[in-house]
Amino acid sequence: MNPPSPKTPSEVFLIAANLLPLAGALFWGWKVFDIMFVYWLENVIIGIFHAAKMSLLLVRKKLYAGFFIVVFFIFHYGMFCMGHGVFLVVLFGLQLKTGQTAEWAQVHDLLSGLISDPLFLLAITGLVGSHAFSFFDNFIRKKEIDRTNPALMLMGPYGRIVVLHLVIILGGGVALVLGQPVWALAMLTVLKTFSDLQAHRRSHQKLAEKQ
Repeated sequence: MNPPSPKTPSEVFLIAANLLPLAGALFWGWKVFDIMFVYWLENVIIGIFHAAKMSLLLVRKKLYAGFFIVVFFIFHYGMFCMGHGVFLVVLFGLQLKTGQTAEWAQVHDLLSGLISDPLFLLAITGLVGSHAFSFFDNFIRKKEIDRTNPALMLMGPYGRIVVLHLVIILGGGVALVLGQPVWALAMLTVLKTFSDLQAHRRSHQKLAEKQ
């Protein structure tokens, strides 16, 4: 497995944004859940930009009746993210044992402590910036908008995030079992970055081939 190396400006932004969770693991004492919650929020960011892409495409093609596809995507993708979020909070955040139930106060304390971390906010800002740059550079400037259609875009992000988060959950589970050593958390972020970069390249290469 070769280390990830950027080939385009959007890939530079992608790697740079992923260095922030790595810094959290190495220097700020982040644990498995902290890293995985950042990656979960990236799911939400991806969904927002994808809905924006679909909406812009429908307006460009004047297919206004097709906006029900965007609504369906937001609902379906939102439910997917919510289920994934509950899974992360219960298994990796609260680490509940059989028979235990989560109290809202526990969830509030868990999330409020993380959200108040300046590095956490910086990491989220970096991810928003990375996906925003990719949106304008790839979808707009490189005219990917002209090489896709609403039906094709409907399931667009699922393949990428399902594979990516299977990798993350597996890596996070291993790190948790090992007692969350720093090296295991660092490997989790590196593995995620590598997988994310490869998925990014595949998705954009498919559209580039349609020129």
